[in-house]
Order: sequence, then structure tokens, then C-alpha cells
Amino acid sequence: LPNYWRYAIKPSTEHSDIVYKKQVHDYRDIWTARVYNNYRWSRILLNQLVLVHMAKLGSFLSQDETEQNNHLRVVSEMATDLCTSVSAQFFCYNAQRAIRRRVPGMSGCFLLLFPLAVAGSGMGVPEELHNWVIKLLDFIGRKMGVSQALSMIDRTKKHREMWMKLGHVEPDSFWMQAV
Repeated sequence: LPNYWRYAIKPSTEHSDIVYKKQVHDYRDIWTARVYNNYRWSRILLNQLVLVHMAKLGSFLSQDETEQNNHLRVVSEMATDLCTSVSAQFFCYNAQRAIRRRVPGMSGCFLLLFPLAVAGSGMGVPEELHNWVIKLLDFIGRKMGVSQALSMIDRTKKHREMWMKLGHVEPDSFWMQAV
């Protein structure tokens, strides 16, 4: 990608519910951040799909465990990056920042719901990340009045529980529940 697509990871100066692990991504503009997050949630889903199919096919290669760990690492990294980037797109909590950037206050909130649910329910993501996503969805739902965020909490928790119980999931049951 060209240099203007690069972003920086910086320590956060704000103490806010929308900042993950006291770090933020600094993007050139909101659209670059959104493209990156679309890339991230799609990589999470793709790697999970590979893991589900690897489990369904059984073990054929001696490298299966290494490959499986690589896919789990990618899921975790993408989920972490996605959560770290939330504050760059979520402007409702800081009205002055929204005005400076000429972005409507609620603009970042709605487009983040699905990516947050994907990250929070990702196979192998840390419990801390999952809990942060649930807390943020609750914040969006209760403090901002976005009922869709509240409805996503239960589904995110159920997907997380499914990965934890089974270690893997049968493809048919996963996709039927996701629809």
C-alpha cells in the first residue's frame, strides 16, 4: 500500500470506554480506518472458516497443528487491531473532535457493530478482548440508545461459548447460527 495508507499506533491520552488497552490507531482519515477494519473482520472470518474445515477434514499433515496455530494467531491479531482502531472511528463520545474532523457525531458507531461482534466472538481471541467488546456494545446500546448493539451481545457471547466448548465447530451448525 502507498505510504499515505500507513497508520501509527499511539498511546491514548483519553481515558474512555472506547479505547482498547490504552492504545489508539492514528489514520489519515476515517475512510482508511474503515477499509482496514473491513479487511480485518473478513480475515477473521476467513481464518475461522479454514480452521473449521481443517477440523472437519481431520488430520492429514504433520504440520496441521502449526498451521492451526498460525490461523488462530491471525484471528487474534486482527481482532486486537480492530479493537485498537475503534477510537479512530468512534466520534460520538467527543463532540469537539467530531467537529474538527467534520464527521457527524454518530457516524462511527453503526458501522462498527458488526466488526466488533466478529472480533469479540473470534476463535482464540483473549478473554480480555471479548469482555471489552461486550462492554463496548453495552455502552453503545445503553448510553447511546442503539438497540442493535444490545441485540448483538447475546450472539457474540454464544459464538464465543461455542468456540470454547468445542475447540472447533461443525461448519453447518456455525453458519446456520450465524445467519
